[in-house]
Amino acid sequence: AAAAAAAGGLSYGNPAALDALVSEAKRRIDRALRGVLFDRYKFAEHCDAVKRYLLLGQGDFHHYLMDLVGPDLAEPASAVSAYKLTGTLEAAIRASNAQFDAPDVLDRLRVRMMPHAGAEEKGWDVFSLEYVVDDPLSTVFTEQAMGKYLRVFNFLWRLKRGEHSL
Repeated sequence: AAAAAAAGGLSYGNPAALDALVSEAKRRIDRALRGVLFDRYKFAEHCDAVKRYLLLGQGDFHHYLMDLVGPDLAEPASAVSAYKLTGTLEAAIRASNAQFDAPDVLDRLRVRMMPHAGAEEKGWDVFSLEYVVDDPLSTVFTEQAMGKYLRVFNFLWRLKRGEHSL
């Protein structure tokens, strides 16, 4: 109301007052929305977790994970147990600095086995990690966006595997 009054009052034929009122409402709503996303739902922490776990930014964790899952992933894809790999994921978390992350972040990290087509595929070909988000974070981390992160993870994971085997 103060913004509209400063622009000469809200009346017919005074679009500047309406513009000032809408701009002030936008500013207040943006501030409130950022507060909710960043404070209550810890948006920045989830962005950081996606970077560390899906974009391989948490180097010691991925090193331990490679060491621990290597024997299981050398098996044919059809013989690899996602349940067993979940236990291995938890062991890699406990053995690395990832153990100091918030439990809410770590609970969202999951093993995902990609569909496999043939008997010639190994566990390495179908293993993936995913980071699961719920509302309202899923409006930013959409299913399509998380699918892209999954593809990037799979690419980086293969590069890391090659580096690890050298």
